[in-house]
Amino acid sequence: MIGKAEILAQTKGQTDPRLMELIEAAGRTCYQSDKKITPGSAVTFVKSILLSGHESVAEHSWFVFLLQDIYSSAIIDLLLANHLLVVTRHLGANNYLVSGNARMFRDLFKRRAGHYYYFEREMIDQLTEIAPVLFEEFAVNYIPTNPFGNRTNAILSPQIDYSRDEKLAHWWAMARITGCSRAFTHQLVRHRERVAYSQESQRYCDEGGFVDNDYFVAPPSIIEAGLAGNYERRMKIIDHWYRRYRTKVKKEDARFFLPNAVCSEIVISANLAEWHWIFRMRCDHHAQWEIRAMMLDLLKEFQQLFPGCFDDFVISADGQSANLKQ
Repeated sequence: MIGKAEILAQTKGQTDPRLMELIEAAGRTCYQSDKKITPGSAVTFVKSILLSGHESVAEHSWFVFLLQDIYSSAIIDLLLANHLLVVTRHLGANNYLVSGNARMFRDLFKRRAGHYYYFEREMIDQLTEIAPVLFEEFAVNYIPTNPFGNRTNAILSPQIDYSRDEKLAHWWAMARITGCSRAFTHQLVRHRERVAYSQESQRYCDEGGFVDNDYFVAPPSIIEAGLAGNYERRMKIIDHWYRRYRTKVKKEDARFFLPNAVCSEIVISANLAEWHWIFRMRCDHHAQWEIRAMMLDLLKEFQQLFPGCFDDFVISADGQSANLKQ
C-alpha cells in the first residue's frame, strides 16, 4: 500500500466551524468506525468521550485569544503554569496571545475551580458560545468583576496581523495519514510537545486479511532485492496465524502476532511551530525513508497553505529530502 496524507483542517487564528465533526473524525480513527458518522452524530460522540474521561480526542482543536491590558505578572504566571498553552507578547508590553487546544483550556479552568479572573470568564463565555459541548460545564452564573467595566479584555480568534513567529506559535493544522506502517507511526508519535494523536487501535480493530486487503507496507529495498514474493508469502503466514488466534483469544492479545509492516491510520494535530520541527527532523536525508516521504509531501502542502512560515525549507534537487536554508 502507498501512504497518503490529507489535511483535514488548518486554522490561521480562526476556529474551524466544523470543530465537533473534526473531533469525531479523529476519534473514530481509533476504532475505524467512520461508517457510524451521521448528520448530528458528532455532538453525541464528543459528549460520550468527555463522559468517559478520555479527553485526548478533544486535543484535535485549537483556539487563539488576544488578552489586552494584562498588567499582573501573577496572571501571566498562572497561564504559563499550564506549560502546554502557548503564551507570547503581542505588540504592546501588556497584550498577550494565548493559544491551545480544548483539553488545555479545560484543564486550566478545572484547576481554577470557579475562581476565575475577569478575562477567564470572558474566555469561557466565548468558548461556550462556539463549542458548548466542550465548555458549557464551566459556564455557571457569576457576577462580572472586570475592572475595566464592559470592555472585552479577551478576544477569541482575533483578526490581527500576525508576525511570522506568532503564526508558527498560534496557527494550527490537522492531518490524517493512511497507508503507512506501524513502524512509521512509532516514529511519528515520538514528537510530543503540543502535538495530538488519534491512531487506529489494534486492540479494538480487526486486522485480519491485511495481506489480501493490501493493508501492509513492503520496503523498497526488499522489492529491489527481488524478495517481494518471499516477503508477501511470509506476511500471509502471519496473517493466517493472527486470524486463527483471534478466534481463540482477545484481539488485544492476538495483535502480538502482527508485524510493523501492517498499516495503521493516524490523525495528527499540532501548531505550526511543532510541524516546523517535525519537518526539520523527518525531511532530512538521514530520516527513515517512509516517514521522510510522507513529511516531504506534507511540507509541500504546508508551504502553499502557510506562505512565509515554511519557506525556509529547501527541497533537494532529487526531491528526496529537505533542509533549512543555510
